[in-house]
Amino acid sequence: MKNKMIETNDFENIRNGGINRNELIVLFFIIVLAVLFFIFFLAQKSPNEDLTENNEQNKTQKSNQVFENLDLEAKAVFVWDVLNQKEIYSKNSESQLPLASLTKVAMAITALDKVPQGTVITINENDLVEEGDDGLFSGERWALKDLIDFSLIVSSNDGALAVASAIGSVVNQEDPHNEFIGLMNEKVRKIGLVQTYFISPSGLDKEDIVPGGNGSAKDMAILFEYAMREFPNSLEATSYPMVEFNSLSDFEHEAENTNDLVKKLPGIIASKTGFTDLAGGNLVVAFEPEPGRLIILVALGSSLEGRLVDIEKLYLTTFDYINS
Repeated sequence: MKNKMIETNDFENIRNGGINRNELIVLFFIIVLAVLFFIFFLAQKSPNEDLTENNEQNKTQKSNQVFENLDLEAKAVFVWDVLNQKEIYSKNSESQLPLASLTKVAMAITALDKVPQGTVITINENDLVEEGDDGLFSGERWALKDLIDFSLIVSSNDGALAVASAIGSVVNQEDPHNEFIGLMNEKVRKIGLVQTYFISPSGLDKEDIVPGGNGSAKDMAILFEYAMREFPNSLEATSYPMVEFNSLSDFEHEAENTNDLVKKLPGIIASKTGFTDLAGGNLVVAFEPEPGRLIILVALGSSLEGRLVDIEKLYLTTFDYINS
C-alpha cells in the first residue's frame, strides 16, 4: 500500500505541477518536427553518393556505346579490369566453349603449385607422340620453369605432356597423365572456374570429337588473373616475341611466340593462344594501358587469324573507353 501511495502522489505532482497543457502541446510539436527532420535527413543522398552513382551509370553507358559497334568474329568475349574488379565489356562470356591450348595455362600453374621451379623434367619417348614437333628430344632434361615457358610460348603439346607425365608419376606411375589432369581440374575448381574442366594437359582435342578442355571467356580472365597474382612470373615469357632456351642437356632452342600481337601492341605483359578444329581461334592477352592498371582481354571461338584481329580491336577500343 505504501508503494502505491507514493506512485499516486508522484502522478498528481506531475499533473498539477509546473508542466501545463500549452507546454505539453509545444513539446509534442517539437518531438514531431524532430522526427520529421530525422526522416527527411535519412532520405537524402549526399552529393558524393549521387556523383558516384551517376559516374557508374555514365561508365556503363560509355562502355556500351564504345564496344557495341565492334565487328568481332569471336563467339565469346570478355574484357576485365583487374584493378577495379570490373567487367568492361562481355559477349556470351559465360558460355562453355573449347579452350584448345589455353589449357596450358592451367597446366603451368598446377605444376608450379606442386613442385619447385627447378625440378628436373626428363623428356621420354611417350611425351613426343602429340601433334606437332617443337624440337624436343627423348632423354632431354629441362628445368621445370624453362620447359613451362617454352611450352607456353610455342604452345608445345610435347612439353605439356612431359610436364604432366613427370609430375603425375610422382603420385601415380601407372597413369600419370590422368593423375595430372585430375590435379588440373581440382585446381580450377578451387579457383572458382565454374565452366572449366580438362581431359588433356595440352588442350588437344580427342580424335577431333571431344575438346581437350572447355571453359568460358570469363573463366579464362579469372585464370589469367590468378596465375599472374599467385605465380607472378609464370606468364612473363609469353610477352616476348622470341626467347632462347638452353636445356639442362645443353640443347639450344629458339621459341617464337605464337601470338604475333606482342610485336605490335605495346604494354602486353602476358598472353596465350589456342587453336583446334573444334575450338577455332582463341586468344587471351593481359596488358597495362597505364601503369598499375591491368586489363585482360579474352576472345574464344574466333578463327586462326580472326583471334588476332578481334583482340587488337578490343585492345584499341579499351584505350578509347579509358581515355574518353
